[in-house]
Amino acid sequence: MFMDELDAVLRDQDEGLKQLFEAGLALTLQVQDDAMRAETPEARARLAVAFHRLSRGVRQTAALRAKLFHDRQRAAREAQVHADTRRNADIAARKSAISNSVERLIETGVEDEDEQLDAYEDLATRLETESLSDDFLDLPVPLQIARLCQALGLTAAEEASPARPPESGDPGAVPASPVAGPVAAPRAPDDLDFDAAPPLRPSG
Repeated sequence: MFMDELDAVLRDQDEGLKQLFEAGLALTLQVQDDAMRAETPEARARLAVAFHRLSRGVRQTAALRAKLFHDRQRAAREAQVHADTRRNADIAARKSAISNSVERLIETGVEDEDEQLDAYEDLATRLETESLSDDFLDLPVPLQIARLCQALGLTAAEEASPARPPESGDPGAVPASPVAGPVAAPRAPDDLDFDAAPPLRPSG
């Protein structure tokens, strides 16, 4: 966004300088024609001084236009280098994420070591080829992983996520196991009524 605004400002400046250059050049040529038609040496000398000043301004305007043109080119090159650097970094990060995911599936899904090595090499070749496509950063990562797994004969399975407590409106939550409440202490049977027992009689 900043580079677009800067480029627009430079274009406006160049357009203004172009008009100034054309007007200054036309006036300078007119003064030069007037000097050539002057009837006296004094008038010719005065017009010659004016011509010198005007022509210097025209040259400075032309030089400034050239400088702005080179500045625009340099800014465009720097913006392109920055964009390429950022894109390369994004591509490398995505390739690493995809490669790590598929390599784990190769490790768990291919038992033979030689076949594992072949699968790793095939993955690296296919991933490098896909990263050269213009839409590599636009496609969803799960789709890219699934496509590579299909090409390698693997089963793309999502890694199991740890259970999390259920929340309202969260269909992926795993319900928590019910927790038993505190166990009540046993109470004495109701039929053990000591007051209802007959009193002991004294002996004799």
